[in-house]
Amino acid sequence: MAFIGSFARLTDSLRENRKHPLQRFLLKRSGLTPEDIQSYEDFIRIHPFTKGELSRLQVQNPPFGGLIDTSCVTKIFQSPGPIYNVKGESCNHYRFHKALMMAGIAAGDIVLNTFSYHLSPAGEMFDEALAKIGAVTFPLGPTDSEKAAGIANAVGATAFIGTRSYLLKVLEALGGGHSIRKAYLIAEKLTEADRTMFEKDFGVAAFQGYGIAEIGLIATEDSQRDGLMVDTDTLFVEFVEPGGGTPVNPGATGEVVITFFNPATPFVRLATGDLSVIHAQRPECLAGLFGRADSSVKAKGVFIHFWQFETLCEKLQTKAKLIVESDAKGIDRLLLKIATARDREAVAVAFKKAIGLSLSLVTVDDTIEKNEILDKRPHLAER
Repeated sequence: MAFIGSFARLTDSLRENRKHPLQRFLLKRSGLTPEDIQSYEDFIRIHPFTKGELSRLQVQNPPFGGLIDTSCVTKIFQSPGPIYNVKGESCNHYRFHKALMMAGIAAGDIVLNTFSYHLSPAGEMFDEALAKIGAVTFPLGPTDSEKAAGIANAVGATAFIGTRSYLLKVLEALGGGHSIRKAYLIAEKLTEADRTMFEKDFGVAAFQGYGIAEIGLIATEDSQRDGLMVDTDTLFVEFVEPGGGTPVNPGATGEVVITFFNPATPFVRLATGDLSVIHAQRPECLAGLFGRADSSVKAKGVFIHFWQFETLCEKLQTKAKLIVESDAKGIDRLLLKIATARDREAVAVAFKKAIGLSLSLVTVDDTIEKNEILDKRPHLAER
């Protein structure tokens, strides 16, 4: 079977969290109890739970779809969908301190955290991680790259946390002289060519990881920077047929499905929509990320879920095609083609309000017959 993690630890977690409303719901919908799960064959009878289902349940039954015990919650966030995410115990919920230590970020480092501290949990994930390891944090958030470069120089920043494209913008703005030597990147693909470029042209050692808002850290590069090591202390990771729950054969690419042992949000078989495969030489690692199981995309570090896009099209009363491209530097561009003539500026404003990202161009194409998201970024072939 294609999975990473301890099945014994998984069954322990099912019993430990048996009273949690989220876990009770996820097992009951498949007609199962923790005692029914004696083998992996029993476990895969549980239907995977999608983010689309989570969003719909939260809308139908606020708050949180009736699935969260708020006595275990310390913070609440909102991610695209919308999906309301909750955080349990500090550091032990998102666990990104493990990843930063593997990347060489340590006490004494002065770190620019460029993820948002507003609404979404990304900034919080790394803020708590940096506090855990004793590094100094500048809570920068997503600001202008020229301003970020000025701040980096002013405070003597030695490390950077954010996306690959934003790191490039900041380093270009800094020019030749700067003190940043380490970077930890998520939400965008870092290719080996990118890594070499950052090291050769800017003197920055870049590491990458993989996480989601509901769970935090899933897997990260270690000192070998060959594959993404899964946090098996807290997760059981499966690889299944995209859009289904049947495990793929060992060595085959499948959709990543996560079971989280955390008592605040004990997700069972949460379908991420991401495609991956077990590393051939390192069975505790993902080989990388290889696109999406559906037509949802992550652009500029932000998820654009297909169901979210369809809802927007319904409000605009048009069919539409969203095209994600990247320029020569790998910076994402969003192009929207709509089937019905509309005020293009109004469409762009509606898109920004619904998705949280700006469009590069809006055009009319009356041949469009269905809503569609197309990812045409060339680097996807390298995943």
